[in-house]
Amino acid sequence: MSLHFASFQAPPPYSPVRTLSAMERGFLSHSLFAQILFSMSLELGPGIDSARLSSAFNALRAAHRVLRVGIVDDSLRGLMFVDSERSLDVQFHDLPDDTSWPEAVSRDLSRWDRFDGERLFRATVLRGSAADHVVFTFNHAIADGRSALVLMNDFVQLLDGQEVLGCPTLPDVRSYVTDDAVPPADRTAPALPDFVRPAKVKTDGDAPVSVAVLELDATTTKRLVDLARAHGTTVQGVLAACAVCATADTRHEPLRLSSPVDVRGPLDAPTDIPGVFLALALNAIDQDDGEDFWALAARSVSTIAELKDRSAVHRLVYALETIVPAHADLVIAQEVLAPMTLDVMISNLGRVSLAGTSARTPVRAVWGPALNTQIAANDVIGVTTQGGQIRFVHTGSGARPHLLQAMHDVLIEQLGNLC
Repeated sequence: MSLHFASFQAPPPYSPVRTLSAMERGFLSHSLFAQILFSMSLELGPGIDSARLSSAFNALRAAHRVLRVGIVDDSLRGLMFVDSERSLDVQFHDLPDDTSWPEAVSRDLSRWDRFDGERLFRATVLRGSAADHVVFTFNHAIADGRSALVLMNDFVQLLDGQEVLGCPTLPDVRSYVTDDAVPPADRTAPALPDFVRPAKVKTDGDAPVSVAVLELDATTTKRLVDLARAHGTTVQGVLAACAVCATADTRHEPLRLSSPVDVRGPLDAPTDIPGVFLALALNAIDQDDGEDFWALAARSVSTIAELKDRSAVHRLVYALETIVPAHADLVIAQEVLAPMTLDVMISNLGRVSLAGTSARTPVRAVWGPALNTQIAANDVIGVTTQGGQIRFVHTGSGARPHLLQAMHDVLIEQLGNLC
């Protein structure tokens, strides 16, 4: 049967896998009026055979259950993952000389205008004269940034002719939450901060999504990491401080920041499983009078540290399960996902290691995530560190078109103009 949303209320026959967790339900519900999509790009040397790429994608689908599911709204049990026989959506495009791969990604993220319960992942191979980019694009209901890295790592190994274990199940964040971790009295939803306000979904009159990229060389990357540690903060904290300083002249209130946090660690879940295992650290921050840059950087990561606590994560999962309806609900989705629509999100996936990299499969870089929240005046900075270099992807909605370059200028000034 077709799994388009129009048929969500239809009765079986479909083969159920499991119901969606609260965060997955929130992303799915939000997708009914504005899909939340993100892309990761794998930069390879040019000229890899198309048949070899297609074969690797087919093997990846066979190895990972998450690429073989659709979503329906079951009349009795609510939103459910179900088995899908739909083949993997892989497209090949030759990039014109006057088109960059970020431009191609921005167009792709902009044209997913209709939700399809069976089209939750796609891959696009962008052929260029100097490099090929394999772009993995996900509906956020099935995966987070860490999931994308797991799948990309397995893809590289398969492309290199190796075997992978994959993940034959569909990991569920709820299975890692234990009753004894959170007393019943604490299983209530925390109040959102006052600075979290309803967001405006983009319309045809708003600026289209744009994607810009930037990378630091190995020397500057090491300098950044070393100075962050020396000042008792992290790369995430430094980037948050850069965003605060870069936007200071255009704001009349604190900058509202969100940071996705991988919660596999606090839940004692394996680090190499796909799924939606994240929480959002929220902050409204400005530079105090007389406060230097590095003190600001250290202060900006306090809310992230709170989500590293085991009991806090368990409490959050319990709370979300109590407030997010079992069935698709647009109103609740807007409330649950409001923290994603702050001024700037910084999604730092940290150090990336691809085990299958070889001369036969020349991996040059990993870029992302490029996240389109479909929200007006929302900017996302995706960060990865691979091969000793840190790389940035700015997905913008037109409000701050030069944000990434402005953050870079602040950063280089603080690092001592090494570039």
